Amino acid sequence: MNWELSEGTDILLFLKDKEGWAQAKIKWDGCIELLYAYNVPAPFTGIHPQLLDSLHICDINELIKDLQELKRIAKNHFKLYGTDYEYWEEA
Repeated sequence: MNWELSEGTDILLFLKDKEGWAQAKIKWDGCIELLYAYNVPAPFTGIHPQLLDSLHICDINELIKDLQELKRIAKNHFKLYGTDYEYWEEA
């Protein structure tokens, strides 16, 4: 994803994907709200909820750790069963 600064203050950052498919609000306290759109680019007002995913994170380091562990488990599982696991290989 290619993020760019949309707006910023002393306590908030607003970022958006240059292609218009995602937005992020980052607070001084470490909390992040991510919005991802599917089939409809920004602005996100009036979008049907099924076309928009949101995630509120207040410990990004823990989330990254959890996602890396999920990836490791999936990679080992699909490799064990001989499934084409190329997707799970390191980029």
